[in-house]
Amino acid sequence: MLELVNKSDWEAALQLGWSLERKRQFTLAVKIGYRFAVDGTLEPLAETPELVRADAYHGERIAAACPPPAKWCPSRPAPSFS
Repeated sequence: MLELVNKSDWEAALQLGWSLERKRQFTLAVKIGYRFAVDGTLEPLAETPELVRADAYHGERIAAACPPPAKWCPSRPAPSFS
């Protein structure tokens, strides 16, 4: 198993997932926040916002929020949510 050693000031995560070819793969996600200075230049925020590693749903059922896989992956059958 791989381990991410993050020596930067940015939030980072190594996530195990799936490729378009349906093979296991790692994806590196890095998050840094910027703001516009008075002179119009971009500068990094003093504190990097937290990297959220999961979806959050508020006010609706998860079945309504997530389209069935058959809509975006025709080779997979649509699941039934009850």
